[in-house]
Amino acid sequence: MFKSLVLSVLFLTVEGFRVMNDVDSKGVTYSPNYPDNYDNNMNVDSSIEVAPNSYIHLTFLDFNTEDPYDYLNIIDANTGVSIVNFTGSLTGTTYDLNVSRVTFRFVSDLTTTYRGYAIRFESILDGMTYEPDNTCPNETHSDSFGIISSPNWPLNYPDNIACSYLLTAPADRVISLEFLAFDTEPEYDYVCVYDGSDKTAPLLGVFSGVEAIPILNTTGPNMFIYFSSDLVSNYSGFSALYLVRSDQDNSRHGVVPSFLQTIGYQKTTTSPRSSTTGIKPLASKVRNGFDASIRCK
Repeated sequence: MFKSLVLSVLFLTVEGFRVMNDVDSKGVTYSPNYPDNYDNNMNVDSSIEVAPNSYIHLTFLDFNTEDPYDYLNIIDANTGVSIVNFTGSLTGTTYDLNVSRVTFRFVSDLTTTYRGYAIRFESILDGMTYEPDNTCPNETHSDSFGIISSPNWPLNYPDNIACSYLLTAPADRVISLEFLAFDTEPEYDYVCVYDGSDKTAPLLGVFSGVEAIPILNTTGPNMFIYFSSDLVSNYSGFSALYLVRSDQDNSRHGVVPSFLQTIGYQKTTTSPRSSTTGIKPLASKVRNGFDASIRCK
């Protein structure tokens, strides 16, 4: 279904430029400095080129810029005509680019910066409809940062799934997890996060519904995440950013993610190792043969 996609990225900075080339049918492109904030006064171009008989499907895994002053302008590279601008908080947005070659132009003004964006791109044959990945991942991630998501996100996840994600880091590092978006069927579909490499590790939290989840932090180099849905009703699920950092770096302890700030969530004071304080456990319920009491065992 997918054609080979050639990605060429040109980063322009006050020091000069560097060029990166990659060949793939899909991948993730990031704003400069991501997951740290981009700089002021930027004008950065990157280009994506696919086979002439293909188009590009975009999924905004994370998107947060100063609205309307910092923005991503997508340009038809064949004609130089602007296709669309994106600015503000747009995590979960999807968009089809019906051209074979585009330029991403990221522009920031002189004041105020945000984290920017992580956008997944996929090459789709003309005449074909984008089909999300419906498989349930049992993944291991060892990069310094990345984004994990439920199957189909931002579309609804399937019924009756059990997915696991193992995050690993060097022995002298710890891991932070920030939910960028979270929406599951309350009480019946849930995410369990563990401070270790499997379900026998201490539990950092159990989350379901539309949760106010502070950034979660491990005490060691591993984090295990388990996601389960029952036999009926499904929602969009979650997207989450993980970051490997020094154990001495407390800058992300108890920080409230930006999407929670927009709905009026207020952080309570917590110690560095108790960022889940105040989150209530789910009640034990049985429905259609699904017993929520076993959710994190």
